[in-house]
Amino acid sequence: MLLVSNGCSHTAGAELEYPQQGDCYSKAWPKLLADSLGYDHTNLAMSGASVARIIRTTYEFIYEWICLGKSRHCSNLMLLFG
Repeated sequence: MLLVSNGCSHTAGAELEYPQQGDCYSKAWPKLLADSLGYDHTNLAMSGASVARIIRTTYEFIYEWICLGKSRHCSNLMLLFG
């Protein structure tokens, strides 16, 4: 199972280690959740991301997931937005 997260600075883990830090995926909440569930994890979040960017990059990820043959469907994905 793959947990895919997308969102803005809160999901990217901005400023978790030092001020003005753009992201810290290894300490952000989606990584902690994936680890606790035993899932693999991909974080697409970016500080200052708009809703349009979140939707676009999520669609792009799903399209690439299917086209690269990871799966013919998305039942192996858990999508989270924050």
